[in-house]
Amino acid sequence: MTIGVDVEVENGKIWCVGVATDGYRHATTNWKPMMRAIQDSQDGVVMHHAKYDLTQLANEGFDFDEWDDTIIKAALLGH
Repeated sequence: MTIGVDVEVENGKIWCVGVATDGYRHATTNWKPMMRAIQDSQDGVVMHHAKYDLTQLANEGFDFDEWDDTIIKAALLGH
């Protein structure tokens, strides 16, 4: 399964994380348990600005080995 992740940051701190899969969308301010489950699931993670979002998540102790970035893919396709 692929999971879309959107990290919202304000004043240098994550305040909300949204996730989406086929048929499921959810955003929460209580995001740490959800991110632990995603990190442990070994599912692919897709982000729109992975460099920024992964840095913010790493600052909170979350690391992902497998991820995709729609900005990078768009640039590679000439958009």
